Amino acid sequence: VLPVIQMGPFYVRQDERLTLALLNLANHHPVKWTIHLTSGYFNFTEKYKQVILQTKARFRFLTASPEANGFFNSKGVSRFLPPAYTFIERQFYRQVKKAGRQDDISIEEYKREGWTYHAKGLWVSTDQKWPSATMIGSPNFGQRSSERDLEAQALVVTENLELRKALYKEVDLLHQHSEVVSNQTFDKIDRKVPNGVKIATAFVKTML
Repeated sequence: VLPVIQMGPFYVRQDERLTLALLNLANHHPVKWTIHLTSGYFNFTEKYKQVILQTKARFRFLTASPEANGFFNSKGVSRFLPPAYTFIERQFYRQVKKAGRQDDISIEEYKREGWTYHAKGLWVSTDQKWPSATMIGSPNFGQRSSERDLEAQALVVTENLELRKALYKEVDLLHQHSEVVSNQTFDKIDRKVPNGVKIATAFVKTML
């Protein structure tokens, strides 16, 4: 177990360094790893996006659908947060396609009637389907977590088969209510993002 913290304003970036080191290991490993990562708020930093797109691993990302976002149908300015995350998600989806990584990188959205989605975590499977490492803690792997907030996380590495099976079950349960996004997802009428939201998102990205 390796605990780390992150507090960008004070230049404490242990969590970021550990996550990037893990991705670097995946990139140079002779066996292609499978990395599951979930966050209710999909908003990778540019550094994370660049490394993910270049890492030779399979990625399955799981995030909240607009309906599972806690701000869906809220009042005031916060009602624009779900479309802002849709805009960010669509941008990354296009980057994946441009890089030709669609076979290795998938984005899924959690959608379950009456539920919101706030799960966060990372699971690594190396040579088998059962994860041998997981990251547990407060970060959302997004810009706000990296640049603004105080976050704490722990990397757990295990060879215990029962624990690895339990970790696999945990991930599998999360994906039971998810759908893979595609071009058709973002072409839907209710997924159209207002131009004002697109412009505002560029200015407030580090707060999301």
